[in-house]
Amino acid sequence: MHEPLQPLKSLWDGETPDAIKFQTNVHQYNAVLAFTSLGVEIDHQINTQGHHAPYVFRVHGELCHQVGQLLPTEGHQPMYAQLYIYDPESALQECMQRDVNSELSERTMRKLQNVLLEHHRYATLFRNAHELLLQYPTDSSITICLLADPARDQRCYNLPTVGEVAAVIPGDGSQATDSCDIILHRWNGLLQQISEGHRLYACLHYVLFFPYGEDGWHWDLQMHQPHKDKQWMLSQICYVVFCLFPRQAEYSALLHGHALFQQYLVDMFTSAEQNHLTFLCANQDMLEL
Repeated sequence: MHEPLQPLKSLWDGETPDAIKFQTNVHQYNAVLAFTSLGVEIDHQINTQGHHAPYVFRVHGELCHQVGQLLPTEGHQPMYAQLYIYDPESALQECMQRDVNSELSERTMRKLQNVLLEHHRYATLFRNAHELLLQYPTDSSITICLLADPARDQRCYNLPTVGEVAAVIPGDGSQATDSCDIILHRWNGLLQQISEGHRLYACLHYVLFFPYGEDGWHWDLQMHQPHKDKQWMLSQICYVVFCLFPRQAEYSALLHGHALFQQYLVDMFTSAEQNHLTFLCANQDMLEL
């Protein structure tokens, strides 16, 4: 885990009024700044039964992450990744004007926005994707593809540059693509669900935990083995347990995440269960043997 940036770390640990307000509403701060939306039915009833009870994140049905079109439709306000292609000050004011964000501090929002705009690799990428699409103003068959290249050496922890994760491709996005890619449309009114096994699944939503845009778990991760002739797949549960393990020499933003930490745990466990069920459904012939 990367050491969190000091402005963010001071909010996780601080006892100032802004820090306490951040810790109380951390899940909403994250939702406002996330690139993807949380597609799930959240049960809020349990949190209204007592003002002093611990926060509980409970969901019904399937949980997924979704990314929408690059530009909002006419008459609708920009949200999620769409905010990253606007002027930062305009995007900030757009967020603060919404009733759902009335409990958030504009000063804290500005601080968090500056951190992500400067350090999260996909903040720059979405702005560049927007600028690329503007080069084709009359061509609706041009889309942007976010490439998560499985051939890149995962033992190297240097974050890839924008040129390594984005490409302009022809077509309307309906053609077959690799499951490791995310297709961004200028307008199409549809939400694209990101696979639970995608390396960007966590970092595009939990931006306060992963402010650099680090890769998360994906299908190609292998466990280290002393014998070169053996390879063992690293399961999603094992990966998350490894990330949650406290270490004296490492600061874990996850373990300081308050209500957002609970949401992250439910999300990771649910996505692992969904991956397991998907595998069972897709491999019935092999399992029957």
